[in-house]
Amino acid sequence: MKKLILSLSAVVALSTSYAQLFTASDAAAFGTFSAADLDGDSLTWGIYDLTGVGTPFDAQAECAISFSWDANLGPLTPDNLLISPAIDCSGQALVNLAWACGNPETTASGWYEEHYAVYVVTDPAPLIAGTFPTPVFETTLTGGETIFNESVDISVQAANQSTVYLVWRHYNCTDENWMFLDDINVTTTGGLDEEVTIAKVFPNPATDELKVMSNVEATSVSIISMEGKVMTTVDMNGFGTTLNVSDLNTGVYFYELTTADGQVVRDTFVKK
Repeated sequence: MKKLILSLSAVVALSTSYAQLFTASDAAAFGTFSAADLDGDSLTWGIYDLTGVGTPFDAQAECAISFSWDANLGPLTPDNLLISPAIDCSGQALVNLAWACGNPETTASGWYEEHYAVYVVTDPAPLIAGTFPTPVFETTLTGGETIFNESVDISVQAANQSTVYLVWRHYNCTDENWMFLDDINVTTTGGLDEEVTIAKVFPNPATDELKVMSNVEATSVSIISMEGKVMTTVDMNGFGTTLNVSDLNTGVYFYELTTADGQVVRDTFVKK
């Protein structure tokens, strides 16, 4: 996963309409976050190093973790918030949030079902006080020993806001083990006051089909692995098309759209 971050940074340098607004994948970055223990058990999100935990989690190295079970205290009922520093989204047209998470327990154990939600807010104080808006993402982990790469479009929440805060809430579960959070990336494909080519895909994450839409006429779209292998290329003759992604392995991929005037726009999506 650390290699994934480096790959994304290299792509940013190649794309004139793609930029990284925020990233967190090590102790220094997570040290800029704040945490809140709403359930009052004195345990909340902390920074840990997963090196040596075992495949695939040891590759995550430094990350944030919240517990729903403790060796000394036994079962916990967490309601823990992890709050990012303020992120400047002013003037951005299309903003995407991506992250990785998981639980090291085996699926067979049944102790993997950590529940969490993600919020994008202009002020985290109401959440700390126990008032929550509609999350942009909410789920229960569906398997153990798995790294889940998630992504969500937060353009609506970020539109016309000078700063936003990202909040992860680990709650509504008990007696599982712990969940990690890592590889947080907030990216954008252009400003509101700029004439840029914008391409969007949905659903994201995708299971069987990926719909591609562009604000300008496009000639083709390709799906590319994080290692740079072109998985498929589809001709376009307009502003949208649908790709079959059912045969792709679970993970993060690039989609690369070529416009009729020769522009190339590249961004990422998640295959479930």
